Amino acid sequence: MSLLVSRTRFGREFWQITRPCLNRSGSLKIVLFMLFILVLLLTEIRLNVLNTFFYNGLYSAPAGTPKRRLFGFSP
Repeated sequence: MSLLVSRTRFGREFWQITRPCLNRSGSLKIVLFMLFILVLLLTEIRLNVLNTFFYNGLYSAPAGTPKRRLFGFSP
């Protein structure tokens, strides 16, 4: 982690912005908030994947085909 902070431009800028937030007095509140934001992000990604699967199945289902053909049975 320290290599990313010290050697990349993004790491130096990220540390410059977050350093005042991570002092001893408010560090627990900030860490909990960042974890909450991470959980929201992962939830949004999961819902997006589920919606993609749902709509892919919805639009790829053949319209007007009898049920027996949908399940692989020949007429």
